[in-house]
Amino acid sequence: MKALTLVPSSFSSSSLCFLVLVSSLCSICFCNQNSDPLLCIPTERLALMDLKSNLTDPANRLSSWVGKDCCCWSGVVCDNFTGHVHEIHLRGPDNGIHGHCHRNYLTGNQTITSNQMLGGTISPSVIKLLQLRYLDLSCNDFLLGSIPAFIGSFQNLIYLNLSKSYFFLEIPHQLGNLSTLRVLDLHSNYLDSKSLKWLENLKGLQYLDMSGIYIPEASDWFPVISNLTSLLELHLSDCLLDQLPNNPQQLALRPLLS
Repeated sequence: MKALTLVPSSFSSSSLCFLVLVSSLCSICFCNQNSDPLLCIPTERLALMDLKSNLTDPANRLSSWVGKDCCCWSGVVCDNFTGHVHEIHLRGPDNGIHGHCHRNYLTGNQTITSNQMLGGTISPSVIKLLQLRYLDLSCNDFLLGSIPAFIGSFQNLIYLNLSKSYFFLEIPHQLGNLSTLRVLDLHSNYLDSKSLKWLENLKGLQYLDMSGIYIPEASDWFPVISNLTSLLELHLSDCLLDQLPNNPQQLALRPLLS
């Protein structure tokens, strides 16, 4: 058995991501363009600067990350009232339609897109972004580095997308500390997990994509997934699962099966 993908016909990942974003639109802004005092919190600006300094950026995608108002920087979204950084959008190149990363969809040219991918390392300074709710680092190239365990320190994160970014080794169990998470996308990396017990605390998780992750040793996957009662969409294709329960409808994921 090589694949498990359970997706309701009336629901899609794009729909869920849209809902997650809409829930915060009333309080966020991309840039303070009036004469009011700067929104950007100095400690959070320094954290972002440290993040930038540890990333490789051959296409200079982070060229706007200068000056004092980090709320005006490309890919950074701040709360309109508190100035806290709420979202970081640093998805790498894709064609925006088919979701293909790392190569031009029409020409298959990987060289052009690879020059636009961020790389390097993720600075631990990002944990100073205490109100961060949305983090997208997908479609980049982290050179087969591991997912940093400190990613599990964000107490308010609801969206995490690290897919297709050349992460390697075992998924850190600290991701299980992200108790507010609704969307987790780790697919198409060089990752593995010997147990999925770390998922147990993600009670509010609605979307999970671990396609392509090596988990044949995770014998607990079925009871763990069954207890994620908020889950609306699940992708476990190409995970080398040896077997499925005889009756997949026993999964406690009624929205998936309706």
